[in-house]
Parts: sequence; C-alpha cells; structure tokens
Amino acid sequence: TDEYQTQNSSHKPESETVENDTTESAPIETLLKSAGPRPTVSQERSNRVEAVVKAAWQTSVKQQRPKPQSYQFFYASAACLALVITGLIFLAPNTDTQNKDLAFVAEIGLLKGQVLTGDTNTLLRISDKITMGQTIKTQVHSGVTIVLANGQGLRLDQNSELTAEQNNVFTLSQGSVYFDSGLKKSNTAQTESIYIKTRYGIAHDIGTQFEIRLRKNDLRIRVREGEVHLESETVGQQRVLQSEELSIVQGQHLKRSTVEKSGKEWHWVHSLALRFQLNGRSLDDYLRWLSREKGWQLRYSSPALEQLALSSIQHGQIGDLSIEESLTAIADINNIRYELVNGELIIQHIDRI
Repeated sequence: TDEYQTQNSSHKPESETVENDTTESAPIETLLKSAGPRPTVSQERSNRVEAVVKAAWQTSVKQQRPKPQSYQFFYASAACLALVITGLIFLAPNTDTQNKDLAFVAEIGLLKGQVLTGDTNTLLRISDKITMGQTIKTQVHSGVTIVLANGQGLRLDQNSELTAEQNNVFTLSQGSVYFDSGLKKSNTAQTESIYIKTRYGIAHDIGTQFEIRLRKNDLRIRVREGEVHLESETVGQQRVLQSEELSIVQGQHLKRSTVEKSGKEWHWVHSLALRFQLNGRSLDDYLRWLSREKGWQLRYSSPALEQLALSSIQHGQIGDLSIEESLTAIADINNIRYELVNGELIIQHIDRI
C-alpha cells in the first residue's frame, strides 16, 4: 500500500496539475487587475516609434546583404565606367571648334591693291578668314571681294571700311559696298537676306544686286536687280526697286531717280568680279554669268542657238583676263557673232569647232 501511494503521488491527474498552475499564477493576475487598463498611446508617439522601427529594419537589411566573394565585380564595373567616360569625351562636341565656326563670317576671294584689317592694319591675303567683329579697310586704288559662308559675295570699293558684325550682318562706316545674291537655280529657290548697317539706317535685300555708297552727309542705294528695303529713323521705311536709285541728302532729304543697270559707274564692280570657273561648264553658263556681271539681258536669236550653247562644254580657264577680254576670247574660240543693243546681248551665231 505504501508503494502504491508513492507511485500515485508521482503521477497526479491532469486536472489537479491545471488547478495547481492556476493557483500559482493567481498573484500575477491579481496584480494586473489591480493596475487597471493601460493609458492610450498618443498618435505622435506611435509615429515616432514606427519611424525608429523602420530605420532599424532598413539597417538590418543592409547588414544582411551578401558580401561580394571577390573584387572581380568591382574591377569590371570600374572598367565599364571608364569606357563610358572615354566615349563621352570623344563624342562630346568640341566647343573650341564650334566657337571658331560661329565666329567665321566670310573669306577673302579676290584682292586688288593693299587691303588692311583691324586696328593693327595687317595686310589681308587671298583665302584669309573674316570673323565677327573684324574690320576691312581699303585704300586708294584698292578693293576686295569677300565670299560669305552661303556663297554670296560682297565687294568693297576703294577708300571704304566695312565691319563684319555676324553672319550676313555688316556695318559700312564709309565708302561703297556691292552685294550680289547670285543666280537662282530655280524660281522657288530661297536666298538669305543680307543686312548693311549705316548711320542713316539698315538696308536689306530681297534677292538682288545692289550698291550702297556712304559719304559724309549722304547715303545712296542703287538696285540693279531685285529689291532693297531701308529702315531709317530719319526717312522711315523705304523700298528701292530694280533700276531705281534712292538718296538721303544731308541726312534727311529723300531723293529718287532711275539708274542704268550697266555703264561706267559700275566699272569698279566689274573689276572685283570673281573669276568664272570655265572648265567643264557650258557656253550658256558663261554667257549668263557675263550678262549678270555687266547688267545685260541675254537673248538668243533662235531656240536652236540656245540649245547649242547649253550643250557646248568649255575647256581651260579665263585666267587674269578682264570681263571684256574674256568675252573676246570665248567668242573667238566658239566662233560667236553677237551684238549689244540697249543693254541686251544678242547671240546671232555659234559655230562650235
């Protein structure tokens, strides 16, 4: 019996064990009941706690990221970055070159006598570049033709001074300048306007050939072809049409008259014409260039003659021949008979050898 009682004491029923556990936790339960409900946590405190927990979690995640097993990835990344930087250096635009291109305005195409540039009075040479802000000065019995970036030409007479402000914008301080927009390739071809500033106003062209002459108290504009617009504070906005001359006398009085498209007053313009590149061009190309330079109208006596001129390819170069001398030479080579009547060059016969 004693043995039985000992074994039973070591194996008590579960109900008795639960009862004993409840009895042991009674003091804690009693304490909690006596403490009462906890006060409500403020929203501001809740937010601060949440922020701290989130920051701690982010730090933990970063620390748990796997470390690279070697430096190979680092070296590969560095090499790729170096290649990208090198590519950007080579592909990036050269700002020095761009600035030089932006500063370029024109190029010297033809010189007669001594022509100077800037305050240093440096002599200009064929093919010299003209840049923004550069001034060109001609002396007695000298002249210059400058070729703009778009192929159009400006000619400066003796005793003249012209400053390149920017592309297609120039200031004439004294003397005469002549502009030729060039032959249009088609009726719809567009040409860039040029702006010539003077102390009496700004003139710009509408596809034309024109001359501006600036004297001490006068300004004169003569148009051979096309049209010129003048904006002046003293005489307002003025239009100068083909074969028309506009003068501002004593800086304020306006005078209009007609002007011949050819004649001795245009001789200085002819003397500064760029040499026609004859080799490989047609006879018609030459005759149209010649007529434009001289202010003539070209006319063939028959359509067959015009077709012959179009198909007659020329060889060699004009060289240093004047315009008049070149016509004599070309006429002899092509056995041309022509006559000049009231500013019209009439081709009567061509016998291409």
